[in-house]
Amino acid sequence: MPWCPKCKSEYVEGIEKCKKCNCNLVEQLIRQEDTIAKGDPAQLQNIADLLHQNNISSARVQYDEGEEIHYVLVDPEEREAAAKVVSEIMRMENQMRYQKMRNAGGGRSDGSNEIYQNKMEQAQEVKSSAFALMIVGTVGLIFDILYILNVIPIRWNTFTKTVTCSVMGVLFLTLIIMGFLSVKSFKSLLSFAKEEDKMTGEIEKWYQKELTSEQIDAMLEGRMERDLPEEEKYFYRIEQIRHVLTEKFMNLGPAYADNMTEKIYQELFEHED
Repeated sequence: MPWCPKCKSEYVEGIEKCKKCNCNLVEQLIRQEDTIAKGDPAQLQNIADLLHQNNISSARVQYDEGEEIHYVLVDPEEREAAAKVVSEIMRMENQMRYQKMRNAGGGRSDGSNEIYQNKMEQAQEVKSSAFALMIVGTVGLIFDILYILNVIPIRWNTFTKTVTCSVMGVLFLTLIIMGFLSVKSFKSLLSFAKEEDKMTGEIEKWYQKELTSEQIDAMLEGRMERDLPEEEKYFYRIEQIRHVLTEKFMNLGPAYADNMTEKIYQELFEHED
C-alpha cells in the first residue's frame, strides 16, 4: 500500500499523490531502524558504494520528503554488518585527518584549503545576482528598442545604428537569460540550504544536550597530558569533537564538519562561565 512521506497517511493502490500534502506517494516509509547515515546525497552515495563493495547489497540512498533529508538505508538483516563497515570507514578517515593535522602543526584537520560558506547565504547571493542581471538586461533592452524606434534622439548613420543596436540587443538578451538561469540555480541552492539548516539545527540540539567540555577531556584521558598549554590542548580537543561529531552524523562535508566543530569548541571551551 502506498504512503505519504510527509503526513504518513496510507492510501489504497492506484493513488499516486497525497490529497493533503500534494506530494508523490511512496511504497514504503523510511524507518529509522533501517537508516545508517544521513546528510549530503553525494557523500551518501559514496558510503552506499563502499557498502556494496563490502557485500552490503541492500544499501541505497533515499530522500525523505517529510524530513527533507537524504538517508542511506539497509535491510535489517544487514544493518549490523553495515554499521561496522561505516564505523571503520569513519575511524580511518578521522585517523588520517588527525595525522595530517599533527604533521602540519595546525590548520584544517582534513589538510584542504576549502573554505566553508553557508549555503543559505550563497543562495541569497545568487538570487541578488540573478535580479541584478535581469534588471540591467531589461532596462538595456528597453533602451535599445526605444533607440530603434527613434524615441531616443541619437544621430548616427544607418550602418552604425544597425550594428550598435544588434550588438547591444544580443548583450542585453544574454544578461536576461543569464538572470533566469541564475534564478534556477537559486532554487536548487535554496533546497540544499534548507537541508543544511535543518542539519545544523539537529547538530546544535545534539551537542547542547549531550556534550560538555568535561566529557571531551574525559575522552582524551591518557592521550592529552593535563599540564599541556591551552594552545596544544586545542588540537586534541578539536579533533576529538570532530571525531564525535562525524561518528554521530557520518556524512558531513569536510568544510561543513570543520565549521561545526569550531562552533562546538567555542561553545564548550570559550563560552564557559
